[in-house]
Amino acid sequence: MELCIPLWFLFLLESLLLDRGTGHPVDSCRDQYPQECRQYVTRTLCDHPGITPACRHTCAACVDPVAPCEDPKRWGQHCDNLCNVACSGRRCHRMSGYCHGSCWDGLYGLACELHCENCMNGHCNRVGTCLSGCKPGWRGTRCDQND
Repeated sequence: MELCIPLWFLFLLESLLLDRGTGHPVDSCRDQYPQECRQYVTRTLCDHPGITPACRHTCAACVDPVAPCEDPKRWGQHCDNLCNVACSGRRCHRMSGYCHGSCWDGLYGLACELHCENCMNGHCNRVGTCLSGCKPGWRGTRCDQND
């Protein structure tokens, strides 16, 4: 099967994605952060001498989403979020905020944000399975079903 895209659609797409006259993407760091980024920035230009450190820190094109944050207790594109205090060692994934390791006792979930409310003694594992059984009136592996 051959894909056929009308020529008018390509021109429309180009006009939506590019700033007329410059050929730069409309959503560039220069447009978003004019004080920090005074020129057009792409991933390949981040280390260019004209790109300021403030621009490199602010512009999403220059932030390496794979590199860990300088503070291992932080996460997010600009490392501006704190990992949940309930995460073991307060360590979490750079982009998702999901905890590395275990959660505090009584909590579970990807970011240790859920409570083992109906577990006997409040004990559950990382996926919410109650370790000591359920409180009276509850059943299921997570004790989340009424009797």
